[in-house]
Amino acid sequence: MFKYNTPESCGISSEVLEKFVRHINENGYAMHSILMSRGEHIFMDGYWAPFDSESMYRMNSVTKSFVGIAVGLLIEEGRLSEDDKISKFFPEHAEKTAPLARELTVGDLLRMRTTTQVSGHWVYDRLMDRVPQFFETKALRPHDTMFKYDSPGSFVLGVIVEKLTGKPFIEYMKDRLLRRLGFSEDTCCIKGPDGYSWGDSGLLIKMRDLHAFAKFIMDGGVYNGERLMNEDFLRRATSKLSDTTVNGFKAHNTFGYGMQIWKTYEDGFAFFGMGDQLVICVPKKQFIFICTADNQENPGARPVIMDLLYHEVIKALADEPLTENAEAHKSLKTYLSGMKLVSLQGDATATAAKAVDGVTYTLSDNSMKIAYIKINIDEENRRGTLEYKNVQGEKCLHFGLCENVITEFPEEGYPDMQMNVPAPGNKYPCAVSAAWLEERKLGIRVQMIGRHLGGLFIAIGFSDDYREVGVHMVKNTRCFLDTYNGYAAGLRMG
Repeated sequence: MFKYNTPESCGISSEVLEKFVRHINENGYAMHSILMSRGEHIFMDGYWAPFDSESMYRMNSVTKSFVGIAVGLLIEEGRLSEDDKISKFFPEHAEKTAPLARELTVGDLLRMRTTTQVSGHWVYDRLMDRVPQFFETKALRPHDTMFKYDSPGSFVLGVIVEKLTGKPFIEYMKDRLLRRLGFSEDTCCIKGPDGYSWGDSGLLIKMRDLHAFAKFIMDGGVYNGERLMNEDFLRRATSKLSDTTVNGFKAHNTFGYGMQIWKTYEDGFAFFGMGDQLVICVPKKQFIFICTADNQENPGARPVIMDLLYHEVIKALADEPLTENAEAHKSLKTYLSGMKLVSLQGDATATAAKAVDGVTYTLSDNSMKIAYIKINIDEENRRGTLEYKNVQGEKCLHFGLCENVITEFPEEGYPDMQMNVPAPGNKYPCAVSAAWLEERKLGIRVQMIGRHLGGLFIAIGFSDDYREVGVHMVKNTRCFLDTYNGYAAGLRMG
């Protein structure tokens, strides 16, 4: 669908790009993929192994922007209006709808100028039907008075699309648009327990398809010279319709908001997903930047990535091609081809390794209900395992020392393509690394790398005589790993 060309031919040097990617990696972020294009040419793409160009990437809130375009397509067909009150699509909830929410329109939801703010999280709270929660939550403000980021509102928009079309919103979009853009049939969206798509977070997509979608919107609804969507809707969707100032300070998310689409630098627009799924489009420079990552519990990552992108890349884009630099371009490609998913760094060896290798520690009662742990260390091959027993039974987590091991997380039955519905036998693929962070403290980092992103950090500290152990687990996700969160203490057996 797109031609590849050198960075220099697109007005930026390979040296600048390599410096940019190195700066991101030096910060230790959990990056998965990166792509940049200008005009009709992709001039850089890279993947942090085990991810590659064929991987299906979980896009989190980038899903919202797809839902917004689905609504726009229905408006274009005359099946929906921005002025329609959403209550007309949900008459079964009319009696319990808060008075201030009864005037909410489709346009209010598109612009996130809604009336309520749902507390908690529907997955964490194990809700089996999200729609009642949205309508029955107390309204806090009149509709269309101010912007407030509202994920449940985006979900409700997706439900409206599915009510009107009788099919999952992404299947409607394939029929109406995405196949014309060359999308893979693998593109899909995780569902909720009520059967509706997780329209505010569940999209799974390949990088090249995401790029085609972004280019289509930046080109105002034209693809290969053919108009496929109303230009006026896309123009308004990518313009500033709402101010997004929260506390008076400038940040990457204070440029404004359109319709399920953010504004950004240089009068550009963006799709943002939790964990740093980022799509940045700057029409005046015909520039697109895309990255996927899982920094969802590292809120400091996005401002740094955005700042580096703007000052090191966007500002460096020249209006004319640069002189080719074959050596620098080769260096960039070599660097990109050698990237690997970040792993926990520290020492691969420690005196403590021999003292605790193969030793079982019985844990006192703890919130995680883990009965014992045993660490096995193979320093020569830089491998190890953490054995433990919880309510599911005996488990074994494999890890690499200062490098990742690709494996399956041993907990079974987490949901797969339908949230809040356990999938018997299902295990999440993950990358696991460990390192000695102190002489008597082992850290283990788990990164989920499949349909469901998130992770876990385990710290295991030993007393100076190795008779006692302290365990601290911190989950880095809202939606699972609930039993891997807390402290435990234990004693060496024997």
